[in-house]
Amino acid sequence: MDLQEHYRARFCEENVWHLCGVLPEASAQAYAVFISNAARQVAIWRQRSAESEDQPVVWDYHVVLLTRDDDNWQIFDADSRLAPPCAAREYLSASFILQPGAHAHFCPIFRLVPARQYRDTLCSDRSHMLNADGSWQSPPPPWPCIGEGSNLMRFIEMGESFIGQVHDIASLRRWLDSNP
Repeated sequence: MDLQEHYRARFCEENVWHLCGVLPEASAQAYAVFISNAARQVAIWRQRSAESEDQPVVWDYHVVLLTRDDDNWQIFDADSRLAPPCAAREYLSASFILQPGAHAHFCPIFRLVPARQYRDTLCSDRSHMLNADGSWQSPPPPWPCIGEGSNLMRFIEMGESFIGQVHDIASLRRWLDSNP
């Protein structure tokens, strides 16, 4: 799977939406995974945009692709320094190394959305990437917006009842173990 074919930095939800579109039809075990929290401050290590390899990036949200290949869950993250695909447990251990008690406001919450449902549901007019003066925070992708209007924030609001399953990191690890 070519992560760079439809890649634009800071547009991870669109990058993953395109990846979901090139999955084989038989790929029933594939999920768009939104990573955020109530504070919208998730520390993720091993990100290419970090100032150094030993520093995290604090994202308001991030989106990756989780797939199952043979007997292994793997994660595709075009923004990670970890080589894709990366074993899911390795990705979680290397990317989320905060201790929950010490830095709870940086701990991730994950929303797993089946890939086909994600493709059918996401709408993003990119308005979340505009500054108050109408300029772009980051250059937009060359491809058209996805759908009409935007429901992106509904995916990110982990406390909101919406599509997909919501997990903290411990329950996501248990979910991976119980879905061999």
